[in-house]
Amino acid sequence: MNSDEFYQNGSRKNDDDDFNMRQTDEILRNIQRDLARKPVRRKTSHGMWFGLTTNEVIGYSVMLMFFVLGVMVYLGALVPQWATVEYRNVLMSVMFLYGIYRGVTTYAKANQWRRRQAFEEQRERDKDLN
Repeated sequence: MNSDEFYQNGSRKNDDDDFNMRQTDEILRNIQRDLARKPVRRKTSHGMWFGLTTNEVIGYSVMLMFFVLGVMVYLGALVPQWATVEYRNVLMSVMFLYGIYRGVTTYAKANQWRRRQAFEEQRERDKDLN
């Protein structure tokens, strides 16, 4: 083995051979462009009603309203006289199912929003450390 083939970094390549000012400028521009593109942080909301946001309050209220409507249809308070028992049962089940759907989607969206907020806060903390 010839000793002049190897340089201080232990490879056959000399670090100075690959230095290119244009590549360095391009790398710096890419870094600056990425920093400029950072997402705008949304305003955090802690909720006004027992820690719930406005969307959650509306969603859960609509869910409760449909459950109450389903109970009233079951009891016969909102159904006309000509309605059969089958019609009343179908209407009641539609009300209950929509109430369940509304509750599940409200919970899922709120949970997703909270996870995204926690992720953004963690990213900000990590960025501040670097």
